[in-house]
Amino acid sequence: MMAELKKGTDQLSTIYKGLTLKAKLFILIATLLTLGSLIGLIMWASRPEYRTLYTGLSSEDAGAVVSSLSERRIPYKVGADGSTIMVPVNLVYELRMQMASEGLPQSSVIGYGIFDRQGIGVTEFVQRVNLQRALQGELSRTISQFAEVKSCRIHLAIPKKALFLEEQEEARASVVLTLYAGKALDESQIQGIRHLVACSVEGMVSDNVIVVDSHGKLLAGEEEKAKYAGLTLSQQKIQAGMETNLERKIESMLVYVVGPNKVTAKVSLDMDFTQVEQTEESYDPETAAVRSEQRTSEKSSGKRPVSSGIPGVMSNTPDLDQAGGAAAAARSAEYSKSDETINYEISRVTRRIVNQVGTIDRLTAAVLIDGTYVTEKDKDGNEVRKYVPRSDEEMKKYEALVKRAVGYNEDREDSVEVVNIQFREMPIPEEETAMERVMQQIDWRSIVVYVTIAILFALFFIFGLRPLIGMISKTMEGAKAYTAFAERRRGRETEGPEEELLPGLDKARQFGEKQSQLLNFAKKNPKLFAQYLKSYLE
Repeated sequence: MMAELKKGTDQLSTIYKGLTLKAKLFILIATLLTLGSLIGLIMWASRPEYRTLYTGLSSEDAGAVVSSLSERRIPYKVGADGSTIMVPVNLVYELRMQMASEGLPQSSVIGYGIFDRQGIGVTEFVQRVNLQRALQGELSRTISQFAEVKSCRIHLAIPKKALFLEEQEEARASVVLTLYAGKALDESQIQGIRHLVACSVEGMVSDNVIVVDSHGKLLAGEEEKAKYAGLTLSQQKIQAGMETNLERKIESMLVYVVGPNKVTAKVSLDMDFTQVEQTEESYDPETAAVRSEQRTSEKSSGKRPVSSGIPGVMSNTPDLDQAGGAAAAARSAEYSKSDETINYEISRVTRRIVNQVGTIDRLTAAVLIDGTYVTEKDKDGNEVRKYVPRSDEEMKKYEALVKRAVGYNEDREDSVEVVNIQFREMPIPEEETAMERVMQQIDWRSIVVYVTIAILFALFFIFGLRPLIGMISKTMEGAKAYTAFAERRRGRETEGPEEELLPGLDKARQFGEKQSQLLNFAKKNPKLFAQYLKSYLE
């Protein structure tokens, strides 16, 4: 085995020494390029895949995590925003557990954990300030868990407790929200944040919580005052929605008549959001009905004694003779009595009326309609578009249609104005096709990189490896022929036909030389013969 290996090495060495300088440089460069490409490919294929360890870190937390990774000599990458740390995919979960055991990442928001680092001799003022800071931090953490909220800051104004209740000031809070791009909080979520903060602070009501975004826009306040009419945010939305709905009704109706991009409308409403509740009772005397009826009658007949004699006790005592000996006289009498009571119920109607919230006090609408265009030729013979205004009769018809569409009411002093005016011609953007959207989503940079690498490999194979392989194959065939020729000349093989002595020297036969002459020439001029053989093998 070793002998064969040494024999092959000697053959390659002999072949390499017999090559020209140009061929040697070409082989050297091709070998270096091949090795470099293989090494680069192996390194690229064996590079670790990185995955996010933490994201959304503050500068302090990111620095602490990077320091811990550097101490462990673990490769990492920092995102472009500086808040994302990436590590090899096989170490993500292990590192998270190790970081958690070290208390990393430590949130920059201070919560109740501030009391874990209390020292001796802390004053009451410091305790009160730390309590307020901890409460602010905990509320910020809770609100930051909303899907739309990127970060949150809360400022609490908690007054000292007063001796008398009427002197006690109310607690107040301000909430600053930083939302993710394209995200928004609806009214119910904003009110939920206000109630959450109010219920977390003693003595605070939700009306004393102000919510603003990172751009300073008021989302909720004490009275939620808007830019006009003192409307709340919900009332603004109702009014804006009704105005937009009326504008769409006008435009969608006229667009079928005047054409697309030929009409625009704006509607403004004055609305009353006062809620009025009325209770009415009415009676109808003509529809009285008997509710209850009661009748009572008494009747008596016969004789009954009649008082006589001297007034006093004696004369009124029965079975007792009085002075004068007069007997009690009697007379006959009849007695009757009747009572009748009738109760009537008068018809009564009770109405409880609650007026609708958000009634329209006044409506104003402005509608712009473009005219028509005709194509004419100018003095130079070029075709130009000429604007033609619409007739007054046509505009009156459009105005009547708009009034009916928006519910025009003259008693409310509504105002509707329809004007014909020339629109400025604007280029209509071409609608983006599905193919264009797909092309925009393609990562052309990566494709160019991979295609370039593929082209380089193809060029290297065609102009580098392929000629090198052909050269080596041709050289090996010549080396085999030369070895066979030398062995036969030393008599290691039996004699054979002259054509089998040197099968690689076919060119010699083309020049009409015989094998014996060629051998003699080789003995006399070995250097020249070697050069001839080398040029033949190339």
